[in-house]
Amino acid sequence: MCDVTMSRLAGLSLILLLAAATTNACTRLSRVVKPWTGGFQGEFSLPVSQGISTWSARLEFEHGVNKLEIWTAQATKENDKTFILKPTTWNGNVGAGQTLKMEFVVHYSDGSATGTNPCLTFFPGQASPGDSSNVPATSPPVDNKPQQPVKPAVPGNNGKIETPGAKYNYDEALYKALLFYEAQRSGKLPADKLIDWRGDSELNDGKDVGRDLTGGWHDAGDHVKFGLPMASSATMLLYGLEFIKDGYEFAGQYGMGLRQVRWALEYFRKCYVDKDRFYAQVADGDADHSWWGRPEDNYQHRPTFTIGGDKPKGGADIMGETAAAMAAGYVVFKDVDAGFANGLLSDAKQLYNLGKKNPGTANSIIPKLHKFYNSDAWEDEMAHAAAWLAYAVGSDSGEYQGYLGDAKNYFKGGEVPWSLSWSEKRPAVAFMLYKLTGGEYKSDIENFLKEWLPGGSLPRTPKGLVWRDKWGSNRYAANAAMLALLAAKNGINTKQYYDFAASQINFMLGDAGRSYVVGFGHNYPQRAHHKAASCPWKPAPCGWNEYNSWSPNPHVLDGALVGGPGELSGNFVDDRSKFEFTEVATDYNAGFTSALAGMKYFAARPAS
Repeated sequence: MCDVTMSRLAGLSLILLLAAATTNACTRLSRVVKPWTGGFQGEFSLPVSQGISTWSARLEFEHGVNKLEIWTAQATKENDKTFILKPTTWNGNVGAGQTLKMEFVVHYSDGSATGTNPCLTFFPGQASPGDSSNVPATSPPVDNKPQQPVKPAVPGNNGKIETPGAKYNYDEALYKALLFYEAQRSGKLPADKLIDWRGDSELNDGKDVGRDLTGGWHDAGDHVKFGLPMASSATMLLYGLEFIKDGYEFAGQYGMGLRQVRWALEYFRKCYVDKDRFYAQVADGDADHSWWGRPEDNYQHRPTFTIGGDKPKGGADIMGETAAAMAAGYVVFKDVDAGFANGLLSDAKQLYNLGKKNPGTANSIIPKLHKFYNSDAWEDEMAHAAAWLAYAVGSDSGEYQGYLGDAKNYFKGGEVPWSLSWSEKRPAVAFMLYKLTGGEYKSDIENFLKEWLPGGSLPRTPKGLVWRDKWGSNRYAANAAMLALLAAKNGINTKQYYDFAASQINFMLGDAGRSYVVGFGHNYPQRAHHKAASCPWKPAPCGWNEYNSWSPNPHVLDGALVGGPGELSGNFVDDRSKFEFTEVATDYNAGFTSALAGMKYFAARPAS
């Protein structure tokens, strides 16, 4: 790096919102999210004019603090009122033009205290307050010239690469998108849980069938554990961890990705402890939707629904997709935890064979399933499982040709699928077959994406979202973007597919004029349709009054991608009760998360 560039980097400084002329002036809150007697939830917004590689801050409250919860910094208590803040693993580097947000909840020692005016003193470029080793003795003059659009990617520790020229902070977005899955956890939570407002829940799941079915993910804003969308969500996450692993590593989030997907994979193995059947769903959708409250307070009867065993034939859709997830899990974890990975592969093979014996969907087997997730086919999930099993065992295995042949036979190529989603896997299967065959099935990928590209058959909102349906419009576009990035990274129409994916993902991050990702960017949604996030801290009650309240959710559901525009006009309503706009779900986030890894990859390795 040239001396001039080094000099500029050494003198980078941060201009704070509402700050005085001096760099370390006191910054006040940009927003009081929710006040109450004895504490409040607040947010600082710190716009960055020039990039920095580290920072620290001193946060001082008006009253003594009993507990501080902050998700965007590591906090160390200096005294009764004051905390020292330092970056997390993902937000130490802040690019020019980006905004560093400090979101927190404070509980005062005095339960009657009501102050909401803390002081944040920021130290840009300083690893600790008062450490000027990384800051020039004299601040350089402000350069009012436009910033150069191209900036070098800077390698960091453990494969992390800084991309200060990226349009958005993909490191932060990826971290938060993964953090959403932590908020969806059911069961006994570990001591190192990352979200303080979540606790243990639904510890009796599976007792009605004599099994331990605790764990897994709540499907959406509700608390049902539906088998097919959970398996699909895991598989879509695993696409990113396997085929865009370097994007995860560039963002410093590969370990976080493994942490989140493992939670679901461990649950799938619990659901397949009896090898002649699969426990495909826990909780009744209607009963769950009749109640609003915290999962920690959920003491409803939660029945278990089974496929296989003595049930009528069917359920290959759920069996197949879960087998695909476990086979993909084997691939991702085999060099991380061989014992866990080998168990996944063994279960994947057996569950796939059970699916072959149970052709048909689970719609008619699990009561009322069609009201919530009406699967329209089962062959695509079985093709998905066979393709991932072929990839997992490798071409040297005697099983390889059998799995590859099954994948080809189950796959219905030629026709253009309506979407890539929890119910439709053919676009993903086409990608897997392209990988397995050394280039065949390319036309199936291209024919699908052609409909999503400019000039294709699908309409766009005024701000550019390819609009497939009113329910989860962001989700469908994010999934298509994920496939486009997988194809681009593998040499298929690289620049064209990257440009399309960037247009969709950046729309969701802020190009729409607002963010559709909770806790990220400008004007993000405040009222996601999510029971746990809508409930105040205990001992305050939570019920339908909170559902109907126009107040923002007391807890920030970081990283959740909301459904998005519910109309082709681009109209969006931030209303908890209008869940076509504000619904969140594990399947909404899954393709989006892998796409974010792809965006990080191409920020470091620009498409050409």
